[in-house]
Amino acid sequence: MPHAAPSIATLRSGLDSGDEYDRPTRCLDVHGLNAAREDLNTAAFILQKEKEWNRKTVVEEKTSSQLFPSLFTMTTQTNSTNNPNLSNPTTPTNSTIVHNNEFQLITINTFAQAPIKLTSNNYISWKLQFQTLFIGYDLLGYIDESKLCPPATILTDHSIIPNLACHIWIRQDQLILNALIRSLSPTLIPFVARSTTSQEAWTILANTYPKPSRGRIKQVKALFKKSTKGNLNIIDFLQLVKAHADELAILGAPIDEEDLTKNIIDELEDDYKELVLAIQARDNSISFDELHEKLLTFEASLQGITKKSTHFPVTMNPTHRTSTN
Repeated sequence: MPHAAPSIATLRSGLDSGDEYDRPTRCLDVHGLNAAREDLNTAAFILQKEKEWNRKTVVEEKTSSQLFPSLFTMTTQTNSTNNPNLSNPTTPTNSTIVHNNEFQLITINTFAQAPIKLTSNNYISWKLQFQTLFIGYDLLGYIDESKLCPPATILTDHSIIPNLACHIWIRQDQLILNALIRSLSPTLIPFVARSTTSQEAWTILANTYPKPSRGRIKQVKALFKKSTKGNLNIIDFLQLVKAHADELAILGAPIDEEDLTKNIIDELEDDYKELVLAIQARDNSISFDELHEKLLTFEASLQGITKKSTHFPVTMNPTHRTSTN
């Protein structure tokens, strides 16, 4: 009767102790030898896969603990069964690991980097702030679908294993989605409540606010034309007019710079008449930046004259009555 092939546990024990693979099979007949070889190959394959999985688990744990040191610090609780070398297994430890750029996660601080919250009439401004961030952080691919989610699993020669790249992609995409949601006005959040990816939320908002309405453009143009200096100082007045002009540019209806400066000059009081005449006498039109500088300088000189005039003492000439007596 042929000898029974050694068990996988026996073979695995031999592998761990460094014994040669063929020692358990020297006394076997042909059938037993073939069976032992099959078991040996199976055991070797299992050990190889365990080693690969352990290496993958270590990388994944490191990736989860601190992919981007400036943004993440994870405190992990370790027990004595996982790490018997710890003298106090209940004490949490902080892990700080620097990883390959491929696995860095990026969070967007909406309070500092995207302060404009989306409303029903500022979509273009809101979109612009995020586009610049996505380009700067190389995240635009999540929005325009040029960087699709990798497969969830990877097929090897003998098995299917989880794909770490897919796990990382999903985490980064959810961080982007979170930033988009935090930048919405409360009344707009229901629009994207069912979105599972940042691209879905981005597309919904783009379809909801595709172009600025003609009514909004007319409204801003009216505000621009009605901008008056009144009691405003020159700095506040210039900022008011420029803000309306910038919004019209974002809405796709930019104001010509010559019309911008003309609107400002027309609203100046008589105190600025001397400067206005000098500007109007020019052969070429004045730019907004140059007009801004000249107005600030001229206002400073006016304030200096006003201060000097208030320092002159008030004198009274006494009236003497002459007696008729």
